[in-house]
Amino acid sequence: MSAPSTYAVEVGREALFIDEECRTLAAIDLSRRAAAPGWRRHLGQLWRRFRQRLRLGRPMHPVTAAQVARVDVDNERFLVVLPVPDADRAALHPSVHRLAKRERRQLLLVEQDGPGHASIQLSGTGDTSRAASAVAAIKFSWGWDEAVLFRIQVGLQPFDVGVTFDGARLIARVILVCPAGCQI
Repeated sequence: MSAPSTYAVEVGREALFIDEECRTLAAIDLSRRAAAPGWRRHLGQLWRRFRQRLRLGRPMHPVTAAQVARVDVDNERFLVVLPVPDADRAALHPSVHRLAKRERRQLLLVEQDGPGHASIQLSGTGDTSRAASAVAAIKFSWGWDEAVLFRIQVGLQPFDVGVTFDGARLIARVILVCPAGCQI
């Protein structure tokens, strides 16, 4: 284990639902919900219901391919893409790469997602611990996951990430579980 790193994380105020060509199908403005009591729980319920409908074959919008978020971790900017189950990832990749380039952000593609963990791929040369912070912050702030500690795998590197809200911003504390090159 390495020494923990601490980062300030800012999650963009919009959650976007996109199709395979990165056209926005729907957007949820999170800034309005932040003022309402229980907004985090409510958004988490909406997201779980959306994902459940997709698993049952009754999508909210038939061509939705992914949910997208803009996340800033200290001085790094990320575009986090969570493809829906059964999305055509091969068709989605070129579009989200163009979108990330246009917005001047590092691309994070969530490959596997579950309670307390996620596996992601980072395109480009961004900092892997900040990338892990970005995904953990989304899971925490959007109410996907009520875990205290998230195991985020960036490529072959696993990180444990704890996220807290200090009243003004999200704070991510990251620990590299296994240095690059070791066997898990």
